[in-house]
Amino acid sequence: MSSETSVAGCFSMSPFGKFYWTAGKAADPHSQSEFVWKVGAQDYPMAFYKWHVGEPSYDGQCVHMWEIDSYSWNDASCTSDFCSVCEVGK
Repeated sequence: MSSETSVAGCFSMSPFGKFYWTAGKAADPHSQSEFVWKVGAQDYPMAFYKWHVGEPSYDGQCVHMWEIDSYSWNDASCTSDFCSVCEVGK
């Protein structure tokens, strides 16, 4: 997100609720390929899926969760301004 974007704006509501980026990315951004978890420079296969009905539609290379339908997943352009969900090590 740009530095001008406030944290409050990150959590604002759209007509579809709140959006959050995950670490999910298209394995091959140039084709309708599987999605993987991108952690640093490593790709890991997704062992769990929670795609929204009709998704992935392959209109984006990054995976976000949306509040509708219990935080189901959607693929979207990686340049969209959404909040991020981060994994924190113990």
